[in-house]
Amino acid sequence: MPETVEYGLLGPVTVHCDGLPAALPRRQRELLAALLLSAGRVVSVEALLVTLWGAAPPPTARASLHNHVKRLRSVLDAGREPAERRLLTEPGGYLLRLGADVLDVTRAETLLAAARSAARAEDWAETCELAADALALWRGEPLADLGSDALAREAPRLSELRLQVWETRLEAQMHLGRNAEVISELRALAQEHPLREQLHGLLMLALYRCGRRAEALAVYRAARHVLVSELGSEPTPELQRLHQEILSDEPAAPAPAPTAVPRQLPPPVAGFVGRESELAGLTAYLDHAAHDGATMVISAIGGTAGVGKTALAVRWAHSAAARFPDGQLYVNLRGYDPQDPVDADDALAGFLVALGVAAPRIPAGRGERIAAYRSLLADRRVLIVLDNARRLEQIRPLLPGAPGCAVLVTSREALGGLVARDGAVRLDLDVLAPNAAAQLLRELIGERARRDEAAARMLAELCCGLPLALRIAAELAALRPGAELAEIAEDLADSRHRLDAFDAGGDEASAIRAVFSWSYRTLEPEVARAFRLGALHPGPAFDAYAAAALLGTDLPGARRLLDRLARAYLVQHAGPGRYAMHDLLRAYARELAAAEESEAERRAALTRLFDLYLHTAAQCADALFPAESSRRPAVAAPPGPIPRVANPSAATAWLDAERANLVATALHATGFGWPDHTTRLSVILYRYLDAEGHFSEAALVHTQARRAAALLADVSAEAAALRQLASVDFRQGRFAAAADQLNLALSLLAAVGDTRGQTHTVHNLGLVERHQGRFLDAIGHLRQALALNRAQGDTLGVARTLMNLAVTERSLGQFGPAVEHLTESLVLYRELRDRMGRDALTVAGEADALTNLGVVDLRLGHAVQAADRHRQAIALYRSVEDQRGLVEAMVNLGAAERHQGLYPMAGRHLEQAVALCRELGDRYCEADAHANLGVVYLRDGRHPQAADELRLALALYRDLGDQAGLAQALESLGQARAAVPHGRSG
Repeated sequence: MPETVEYGLLGPVTVHCDGLPAALPRRQRELLAALLLSAGRVVSVEALLVTLWGAAPPPTARASLHNHVKRLRSVLDAGREPAERRLLTEPGGYLLRLGADVLDVTRAETLLAAARSAARAEDWAETCELAADALALWRGEPLADLGSDALAREAPRLSELRLQVWETRLEAQMHLGRNAEVISELRALAQEHPLREQLHGLLMLALYRCGRRAEALAVYRAARHVLVSELGSEPTPELQRLHQEILSDEPAAPAPAPTAVPRQLPPPVAGFVGRESELAGLTAYLDHAAHDGATMVISAIGGTAGVGKTALAVRWAHSAAARFPDGQLYVNLRGYDPQDPVDADDALAGFLVALGVAAPRIPAGRGERIAAYRSLLADRRVLIVLDNARRLEQIRPLLPGAPGCAVLVTSREALGGLVARDGAVRLDLDVLAPNAAAQLLRELIGERARRDEAAARMLAELCCGLPLALRIAAELAALRPGAELAEIAEDLADSRHRLDAFDAGGDEASAIRAVFSWSYRTLEPEVARAFRLGALHPGPAFDAYAAAALLGTDLPGARRLLDRLARAYLVQHAGPGRYAMHDLLRAYARELAAAEESEAERRAALTRLFDLYLHTAAQCADALFPAESSRRPAVAAPPGPIPRVANPSAATAWLDAERANLVATALHATGFGWPDHTTRLSVILYRYLDAEGHFSEAALVHTQARRAAALLADVSAEAAALRQLASVDFRQGRFAAAADQLNLALSLLAAVGDTRGQTHTVHNLGLVERHQGRFLDAIGHLRQALALNRAQGDTLGVARTLMNLAVTERSLGQFGPAVEHLTESLVLYRELRDRMGRDALTVAGEADALTNLGVVDLRLGHAVQAADRHRQAIALYRSVEDQRGLVEAMVNLGAAERHQGLYPMAGRHLEQAVALCRELGDRYCEADAHANLGVVYLRDGRHPQAADELRLALALYRDLGDQAGLAQALESLGQARAAVPHGRSG
């Protein structure tokens, strides 16, 4: 495999592997050139298609590109392990990794930077030698052998680099007294590049020093004529000054470039990780601006306090410094510091000094300073970093006026005006991803973080991925070298005192509270109040309706305040129309709320929020399950704006979006004084959480409801919570636990005479007993529930109980009563649907009756009729997106198709059912699916696969305690084993 690879772009595209040239066809050379020009960054497939085939690639272009990549990889990565490969396939494109000093362009840029450094030290011999070495890297016109228009646009940049090297070498030769040697070379270059005044100036000076004053003046006249006729402008003041000095025999400088080359960047921070895409994005912006010949303004290295804006800007600026040979300027504008912000006038003065202007010669007025600054930057390539800006007034006077320079701005404000008016590009910086945060801790802490990866990840999570907090945590670890990382993480886990731990040893410039406070102090009073009260929200993210409730304002007002907080990076966008705070910022804001808002104001804000969630959840439940509206508590509409959730799709979307907030509301309301909200919320959310399979959230909400009911001494509410917890156990196959919960609920309800609650509980107990194989007990409870439902006039309850009674009768082989009860249930569900519209419960109930009739049909030998019923049921389940019913019907359809001998079709339906069961966490249905699939494979002659499926079914039936399923699966497994030939595994 090639150990060393060297690439060339300064002439025809070349690649040498272990010193030997590799022959590449033109398309592969174009591909290689495109990747080299973006080395270290992913180049999208779309960009490569345009590069290789132009704006209208042929239909076969993607396949051809794949083949070209494959062939190029065979040259660059032959025999290399995947982790060591140079040409990588990334999401959306390809990336070429370069080693150090393997590309001639990079070597030329490095040599040029070294030559200029030697020139500043007036080591002209070293300057000349380094520039000559760089110049020798050119083998002709860059990229001259390629036919790509897109790549041709890159050639001028490489030619410009060559001219800069040439000028540096010629100027050094003149300092060494070799003026006569360079005249012919300078004359040829000046003729080839007639608009380049630096070349004309060097040629004039070389001629003059050789006693050829008249020729030097003639060069000036010719140059002026070209500039006036071509550009309509006079020569630069520097060239005019050199002309006057030659006229008066007083040339003062070896070249017309009196400005200094500033190198003001601060050192990059140690342990910089996790910002690869942002660094690549900044470079991409620079490339784009270079193509357009524009000044690049990047304002949107924006983000919250401590997120690493300055670290990113400085790191990128150092990596891009070679592309700005005329220097790098840097100023901390102190927009969010304890000290006063830096005024633009003072920043201009500092920049003028850095560019070589003597302090006494700095103009007094701002306008004159701006003019002098922009004049010095004209025709130069300088990178300007404006760090920690707060206002546009600090930034605009510091923008250069001509192309070639780049400006990098960091701020805790979004600075939208800079984007709209000045063409800035935004780059919003978020906290580090968990892996990157843990990696930063490993970099900063070292062995302890590598030894205890779990503690490092916990510490990273407690720091919310905020780089400043991570660095303070690393300092804490350094101050306690004998402590385990887990111990430090445990100390930080106490949310009441977490901000105290991040005091950075009393360093106000780094302490979390102080850093946050500099952003907070800039807020208008109503925005500051929104920041404080918004932090009281107990959930992970919230929308404008929630903010309006907390603040007691209207929707436009809430949106305006959230937008202002987002521009200050004190809340983050967490999806369309949603906002969030990371935990450290939330802790700071809650401290402010406790200090500046009264307890009554805080309680009123949360009451408005919880009322909003309770009422909207009730509206959603009514939209989705109107047949059960009488079983839910009535909730009055709160004041303030309320989301529109009148139709089922809007209701489902709202519940899905707010599910985590509703769970958080139940947890917070129970523990902090709103227990009645929790008990009602539990009943309102029960059917949605159950139907959608959100069992973990259901367990949390209903457990909190039981605690809240105990606080309220509300026995009926406690029994309802127990019944809902039993449903969670039942859905996950924990039948014994479900029975215990229901029996406890029954005892509570009997004590207070709650007949309605007893009806629901007895019905559910019958379901659990059926799944435990206690069919006679189940029939007794279900008949009791049926009588109670008929007495109470509950049509929905009657329909549901009839169906479950029929399923139990079917299990005992009582097919006549089962068909009778299922038929009556089907009629009732259809009547309810006709009366109430397409309610999800009535539609799903109709489907339940159909698929259960299909099961009976199959038992009676009517497989075709059974399959038809299951298909009708599947269509109904899909119409209301009932995934749990759908998967059960698919299992039953597979069984019916199996009995018709349609094994491939049955296998497909059962395989889909297995996948969906796992997604829903429905272990009982999954057991049935595996069992049926095993029998399909057995009948189809696929005996080893049959045995595998049946073993899976057995394991699930054992866990579930389903004796009937267990016996049937064991019988089928015995058949599968008997069918496997001797000596083969089964």
